[in-house]
Amino acid sequence: MNRQSILQRLTPLMETQWGLVTTAQAQHLGIARSSMHRLETEGKLERLLKGVYRNTSVPSERFESLHAAWLSLYPEQTAEERLHNSPPDAVVSSHTAAWLLDIGDFVPEPYCFSTPTRKQTQRTGISIRSKKYDPESLTIREGLPVTTFEQTVADLVADNTDLSLVSSLFSNCTIEAYDNINRSYLEKLLAPYAKRNGFTSGDGRGLLSALTAPVDDPIQQSIQIVQEQMSRTLSAQFQELQKALSSDILSLNLDSVHPMIENIGKAQNKTLSRGIQEILEAIRPTMPRSFLFPPLIGRHDSDSPTQQRNHDDDK
Repeated sequence: MNRQSILQRLTPLMETQWGLVTTAQAQHLGIARSSMHRLETEGKLERLLKGVYRNTSVPSERFESLHAAWLSLYPEQTAEERLHNSPPDAVVSSHTAAWLLDIGDFVPEPYCFSTPTRKQTQRTGISIRSKKYDPESLTIREGLPVTTFEQTVADLVADNTDLSLVSSLFSNCTIEAYDNINRSYLEKLLAPYAKRNGFTSGDGRGLLSALTAPVDDPIQQSIQIVQEQMSRTLSAQFQELQKALSSDILSLNLDSVHPMIENIGKAQNKTLSRGIQEILEAIRPTMPRSFLFPPLIGRHDSDSPTQQRNHDDDK
């Protein structure tokens, strides 16, 4: 079998898994290990890990090392086969999940995966832990099963990660993502770790409040300022209106009262608008904006299992 025909046999599979293929998958297609080695020597394939190759005609991408590590865990199965497993056989988790979700200041290595059953590996640069997640704790990014924002936060707290680093996850959220955090679920996930972090046993709400304080406190302060401004503005307007209404009803010029009422509405809208801007200014230094406010928009759904690139590729 010539080199070109070997690549032609490998291409349909590689197109479904980020331009990658394992030696075990190639052997399943009837392609010998020696043929893979020759293709590597000729520059047709690049070995990323032992037994995992990249088609050199496919552009390199940011997550290819993570994809290769994930494929290496169960090299006989294709990505498509594994993504149909329930529960997933290997989930990107902990600090690697934070990196994949693009939140916080974490490096991905060693690549951390969680498996529902005990599994070991001798590969360097890969860490495996035994943990089974509820479906609500999982999503898909870059075609890989990964823990959600909420579960990632809980896992990092469980790992005894510095809480200031965990708190940075919230500061680095987009505004819409922060608004859509499932707080009740996150409180439940954090509850087992409350006591060892100085809170009452089971107080997941208190622990979450401490983690979100760098974001929530400026917002609350701005809201208080807005409330005070509105109170002062409306108080002056109502005093003027009360004075007019308390005059002799027979001599009262109603035409002069209507503008006063209109001014109250205008003053309220102006104060509220200014207040919203102050709230945004308070959180802008630490929280990136990815949309114009208002209106709020919902969280983007995760990429489908067969999707090979996410929104980052369009940046």
